[in-house]
Amino acid sequence: MVESLTDGAVAAEVSLERKLAAAHKRLLITVVFCCIGWPVFMFGISIFSDYGIGLALLGAVIFSGPIIYRMLDGGLKGAFKLETTVYITKWNGVRVEKDYTDAPLIGIFVNLILPFILLFTGLFVTLSYLLYLIVIYTKLYLRVSEKPLFMSSGFPVIIIGAGVFFAATYVVGML
Repeated sequence: MVESLTDGAVAAEVSLERKLAAAHKRLLITVVFCCIGWPVFMFGISIFSDYGIGLALLGAVIFSGPIIYRMLDGGLKGAFKLETTVYITKWNGVRVEKDYTDAPLIGIFVNLILPFILLFTGLFVTLSYLLYLIVIYTKLYLRVSEKPLFMSSGFPVIIIGAGVFFAATYVVGML
């Protein structure tokens, strides 16, 4: 009986360590993309020209890259597939008539607008996801009994990410 309780506690501890490692990996990937994309996004916003808009869009794509990938890999892929309904009527097997119910200009307009909506949704979702990862990582770090060393934990990643976020915002504000 004592051995089974010990085995259960060890299994729970191994599970916590795996969750902590997975949270650390997600945190690291998200912070790396944010640290590259945020300064580019902020610099692009500070420049009022065609290049600035392009840099801001590039920074936003880099910043929210992992989240956009997950959104497109998940259920939002269908939002970009606009199908036009076609009704074919045959009379005596000779004449074919097509009725396009969706206007082609609306399809083009929606295909131009949807990526921007996805991009700016990705920015806000990435910030929320980053805060969520920080909370989850901290909770798991406090629950695990054998804590990793500070430098190999996720806290230096969080500190560096916050430093880049505030430094880029400050430097661009000075420009």
